[in-house]
Amino acid sequence: MSGANDSLVVFLHGVGASGADLAPLAEPLSTFLPSAATPALLLHGEADAMAPAEESRRAATRLKAAGLTVEARFFARLGHAISGEGVEAAGAFLARALTPA
Repeated sequence: MSGANDSLVVFLHGVGASGADLAPLAEPLSTFLPSAATPALLLHGEADAMAPAEESRRAATRLKAAGLTVEARFFARLGHAISGEGVEAAGAFLARALTPA
């Protein structure tokens, strides 16, 4: 690894760490799952060049398989950013999720 990636490895794991040390971080579902009572919201731009939208689709599938309630929204033409529509979706999600049953 070189450049910015080396800096990330050192930041996360210290001097002498390797890219292989990051493997557990690349698969957070294998080490942590919130309570099944915790709903999840995934917002993703279809034009995201940094993190493909397919990653959120896979995450939604795996979270649902683990028993979580998942709402996934995908926005055409949106890159690696948040849109006004995404902010509104997040606000509505939080209002639903935080309203006592």
